[in-house]
Amino acid sequence: MNLLNDFRNWFERRLAAVRGETPDRPRIFSDRDGFGIFGNQGNEVAVRWDEVKNILLFQKDCFAVDQVRMTVLLENGIVFGDLNEDMPGWKELTATLPNVLPGCLTVEEWFPKVCRTAFEPNPTTIFRRTTRRSAEVVGTGRD
Repeated sequence: MNLLNDFRNWFERRLAAVRGETPDRPRIFSDRDGFGIFGNQGNEVAVRWDEVKNILLFQKDCFAVDQVRMTVLLENGIVFGDLNEDMPGWKELTATLPNVLPGCLTVEEWFPKVCRTAFEPNPTTIFRRTTRRSAEVVGTGRD
């Protein structure tokens, strides 16, 4: 981890404390390069936008209410999942997605689909990469 990431982690923890957020609660971050989660020990899991292959949203029945959740499939087959609407940074992430992933549905487009009936999952794909990344098309450069 470099100095910039260390500073960002420190700053995010301080900002969360000022907002009164629980420091043990994971926080979603997103920027022009990608998105990820800051964990409770200052650890970070990050994904570049060009690694995203598919994004699925669905509702989870949480007894008295539903919770919108997100599962992200990466190009390498890894599932980066269980982001949810109660996590700090969710609104910023869902607002950013259409700006960085061409063809991704906006909140206004996906919300009625995902939340159309209570206590039903209503799985909805909001993004699907239709072309392979150029590095995969061209090859690795190895003979």
